Order: sequence, then C-alpha cells, then structure tokens
Amino acid sequence: MADRGPDFGGRPPRTPGSLLTCKEKLTSYCMNAAAAYGPALNSFIHVVMYTYYGLAGLGPHMQKYLWWKKYLTWMQLVCK
Repeated sequence: MADRGPDFGGRPPRTPGSLLTCKEKLTSYCMNAAAAYGPALNSFIHVVMYTYYGLAGLGPHMQKYLWWKKYLTWMQLVCK
C-alpha cells in the first residue's frame, strides 16, 4: 500500500500564512470571534492604507487612480 501522507480528516492541510490560520490565531489570542473583530478590521484598514501609500509612491501619474483618499481617511477616523 502506498504511503499517502498525513490524514487531514478530508480537508486540505493549512499553510502557515492562510487566512484561516490568521483567524484562528486572532480568536485564540482574543478568546472569541467577537473580540477578534476589532483587530481584523484594523488589519484591513492598514492593508488599504499601505496599498494607497504604495500606489502614491509610484509617482504623479498615479494620482488619477487615487481618488479614494478621502474615503481612506474617513475609514481611519470611523474605525478608531
């Protein structure tokens, strides 16, 4: 019989960087999913923020694609 590797109970193995693993780490640190909502929202805001900074850093020709700056500022203020 051929060795099939470890049995994962019918589900695919999790990689260390998967979103499911991040959720599990947040919920284990915060103890429940409701307490993990704030850090998850903060992480999302930072991803959007650094995406904006990255695009803005490419030069003035990207300015026409950065119309959503006021919405980014609004998200940062509302989600504090």
